[in-house]
Amino acid sequence: MRTCLGRLVPMVALATLTFSAQPASAQLGFTIDPTQGFPGDTVNGQVDPATVAATCTATVEGLQETFIALLEGPLLAGNTEGELPQRFFPDPSNIVYENTKQLSYALNLLVMLGIANNLNGAAEGALPQTFVMTFADILTQQPLGQIGNFDMTTGVGSVVVPDLAPGVYPVVATCVSPTFDIDALEQAIIQGGNFLTSIGATFGPEGPFSEQFLAFMKHFLDTDLEGLELVFEFVNAIGPTLLQPMMVPARSDCSSTRSCRRRRSTFGPPTSGARAAGPAASSSTAACRRGRSGPTTRSCRRPTSPSVSSTASTST
Repeated sequence: MRTCLGRLVPMVALATLTFSAQPASAQLGFTIDPTQGFPGDTVNGQVDPATVAATCTATVEGLQETFIALLEGPLLAGNTEGELPQRFFPDPSNIVYENTKQLSYALNLLVMLGIANNLNGAAEGALPQTFVMTFADILTQQPLGQIGNFDMTTGVGSVVVPDLAPGVYPVVATCVSPTFDIDALEQAIIQGGNFLTSIGATFGPEGPFSEQFLAFMKHFLDTDLEGLELVFEFVNAIGPTLLQPMMVPARSDCSSTRSCRRRRSTFGPPTSGARAAGPAASSSTAACRRGRSGPTTRSCRRPTSPSVSSTASTST
């Protein structure tokens, strides 16, 4: 009888083409290596840079246009009257900051304003972060663990294996952009508020320009900056964290999936194969049964060293 030891995390590549106006057979050409490993290991990925260049928002100007549209759309160009702003400030004639959700709303506005106008190179810094490589939850399609990136020019990327229970997990490569959905934006801003609470943000009724918050930012950044310079430095530091919950795979007309369904075994509860984020044009599925052999099965194996390996010895 063979026993599976350790916390080996098998992985499957989920290549998602998340852009419109492409043939249904188009693929991102996403591959990963290795395909199994332990938490903390690095998974390398490769996408087709020509496809990325043809279908992604791959220019600073294009990203600026997206955020300009977001600001002028759901965010109402910073106006306090309207559906989204009044979910956080019910009385548009009396703006008083009373909680971190409201503070998050104001700071998100500043982040978007910075990217829309490329202030201090904000759009240039944000563009590479829109090319994402990550482990994902099969059911919610939300990222798991640390988010990695891939280079839009070379197609090379990487992501660190999160601290997950043994099982089969999808690794996703996709381009992301901000959602324009009011409800989703509200929830993302609330998550930003939770983050501000977690870092101990303090503020007064004037919000981001209150004396209390200015003092907090100086302490948080360990800097002597003052005024607007301080605010923008802080926004640059936390901007990626604030934006992450509102970034979603760009609109998709096609996708391809390679998935591996895991049967019940001593490795833990059953884990299903991955589904692409967006309408799937085509997919192929291979069954993986632990502890058996055959042309469509894989044995449950443990590497002889901490390094990741797709062909390693078996402990008995």
